[in-house]
Amino acid sequence: MTNKFTKLIFEDDFNQNKLDLNKWSIVHLGNGFGNNEWQFYREDSDNVSIINNQLVITCKQEVYEHRYFTSGKIQSRNKFSFKYGRVDIKAKVPTGNGLWPALWMMPENSKYGWWPVCGEIDIMESLGKDPSLIYGTIHYGLPHEYHGHQTRIENIDDFHIYSLIWEEDVIIWLIDNIEVGRTSRWFSKKESMNKYPAPFDQEFFLIINLAVGGNFSAYPDKTTKFPNQFIIDWVKVYQ
Repeated sequence: MTNKFTKLIFEDDFNQNKLDLNKWSIVHLGNGFGNNEWQFYREDSDNVSIINNQLVITCKQEVYEHRYFTSGKIQSRNKFSFKYGRVDIKAKVPTGNGLWPALWMMPENSKYGWWPVCGEIDIMESLGKDPSLIYGTIHYGLPHEYHGHQTRIENIDDFHIYSLIWEEDVIIWLIDNIEVGRTSRWFSKKESMNKYPAPFDQEFFLIINLAVGGNFSAYPDKTTKFPNQFIIDWVKVYQ
């Protein structure tokens, strides 16, 4: 595949002792996030840490703020956002029922209203109960619609490179530089002034998190091991 995006505009190889807060913010919140998730994302603990030049997001079974699990979530909002380009993220997903790691994007300043009209781009999601099945999805529209790809990968205990190519009229997902899905079909609101390619015609920011439980992932059981980790080796964005 010919790659038109070759100018590196954002990079983090996590080679500092702690997270670079010039690039990321750590989320401190635990409200279920509309998915009935069980974790509280903490910024005041080691749920988000840098170990051996890698970002390590750790979920734990512990009581905090009336929740029984904690985990980590970082985002580049108000620090880095972009419109159109290529994202490459090298990561290793955790295994275990109820674990839900995600690499995704949301609009920096939505021109079109609240979710899902604003749009959401999921670069990679994995469910710990079946971690070899990788999802890439876009959410959009009123009424809400979503679609993308589901792809099985081998060697789930290894790192893989999850990529997204985002152009005005196409969104393409890749794993280890092999295309696994693409779409050119979406809308913001039907019968509105928000013309195609809305809502995916505005700047988006990056999000990395590890959820525990949720409508999509189901919930931990006695077989789920805690603590558990979602490990990211590096993040790169090109235009």
